[in-house]
Amino acid sequence: MALGKTSRSASTDEDILLEATLGWLFQDVHSLMTRAFDHRMAQVGLTRSQWRVIAPLLRQDGITQTALAEIIAIEKAPLGRTLDRLEESGWIRRESDPTDRRARRVFMTEKVPLVVARVQKVVRSVFADALRGFSAEEVESLMRHMMEIKSNIIAVEGDPHEHD
Repeated sequence: MALGKTSRSASTDEDILLEATLGWLFQDVHSLMTRAFDHRMAQVGLTRSQWRVIAPLLRQDGITQTALAEIIAIEKAPLGRTLDRLEESGWIRRESDPTDRRARRVFMTEKVPLVVARVQKVVRSVFADALRGFSAEEVESLMRHMMEIKSNIIAVEGDPHEHD
């Protein structure tokens, strides 16, 4: 079933245009929100992608690099580069796992808890600006639809975040 079809029949060209537009809109929204987040996070000294690496440590400090890569769905090499930058900047420290010589554990430093409230404020402000004019019901509906889209794609393609 093509996107956007109503009781009237839509042409294939219209379907392709709608599908391309929807895809670009998803990309544009993601890009704009990332840029807004990074711009506002500059005062904290972190980027969105760096915060994405740090955030799981708030729930599970000392997690292995491998487990962290799985949680945030990132390959080990890019994660390693981000961890290098975070370690150089004093946000995290890495230690060898005492029970597995091959594993390294990631710990947040004392700097992280000092900025959590500021990061939460940035996140809230980016979303408040992005969702300005939406009612609570519309936001809830948008979330439901986005989760449906995600589920539909996972049902067909599989979950890229699942690891064997």
